[in-house]
Amino acid sequence: MTWRNGDASAGGVSFAPGIPALALPMTNKSELLWPPEQQDHFSGLDNRITRVIIIGWRAAEQLFVDQLRMRVAPGCKWLIAVGRGPDGKPNPGEVDEIADRLRLAAVEIRNATRMTEGFGGLDVSAYDAFLGP
Repeated sequence: MTWRNGDASAGGVSFAPGIPALALPMTNKSELLWPPEQQDHFSGLDNRITRVIIIGWRAAEQLFVDQLRMRVAPGCKWLIAVGRGPDGKPNPGEVDEIADRLRLAAVEIRNATRMTEGFGGLDVSAYDAFLGP
């Protein structure tokens, strides 16, 4: 998929989205703060998001969670990565808390890959498997 920002022949930019494609660490806001082009693109993804990678996001921004719910396709694959706990040990409870927050907002999470040692703990083959067909 290529996301176009204007006509390339007229000096516009054409690029493929990267990961993370979106970063909104804002809680208790009445509106989302992001570039209009990104908002327009996201708004057109109703039931088309098939993979979500969460790195360090706690799913606490209800406004964005509500937007996400409308755009996640049935059977969406999730990869939820959290860092280690204060004691330096893996923290699977935090992954459960994030998934529970999303489920409370009626976001379907069935196919979740859990990473409790942060995104750096993901080896390339697991990353390829997640993003693959």
